[in-house]
Amino acid sequence: MASTYYWYAWVVFIIITFFLNAKSSNKNALLMFVLIQMIMITNYIQHQGPFWISFFIQSFFGVYLWAESRPVLQHLWPILFTCCWTVYQLFLLSNPVWYLFPGVQLSIILLVGIIYYLGFSLNSQLGLWMLMNAFGVITAYTVSHALYLDFMPNYVEFHITLFKGMIAIFALNGVAYVKKVSRRVKRKKKGMPKASLL
Repeated sequence: MASTYYWYAWVVFIIITFFLNAKSSNKNALLMFVLIQMIMITNYIQHQGPFWISFFIQSFFGVYLWAESRPVLQHLWPILFTCCWTVYQLFLLSNPVWYLFPGVQLSIILLVGIIYYLGFSLNSQLGLWMLMNAFGVITAYTVSHALYLDFMPNYVEFHITLFKGMIAIFALNGVAYVKKVSRRVKRKKKGMPKASLL
């Protein structure tokens, strides 16, 4: 499990380092977030340290990335997605057999797709994904504790899910960027005068 985590973490780190434009994204903040998470997971694996600190750090970076000027009502999206993610976690808790089906992975792609098609910037998409993951786990734990349910968060698995979603967000935005550039090139070619044969 730890090796899988580090694999996803390094993929995210490489994407941020070599493929993100520093002007359109908080590149340094994202790199810092990934490095801190890797340090936290190493500490957790070796010493079984307090992993809840990592979720609060994730929430901080999520708020930082989400904090852009926007209409007030749009700030309800993190609350709505957190509620959805909490219900999702509690559903898996009550029906753990679903972990064995590919529908779990498809649901992650579906949620990321919804976040992407809402039209937010890359920073806001990543911030929303971080917030809903962090607050969703914390809320699910609080609700299950109140209902005396046995909810033991798998720290490594939750962060693998986080990085999977980030990779999906990068992929969707990368495809959109390539399409945008190709359309721009086509327009330039159409606007160019045709060479005379004489």
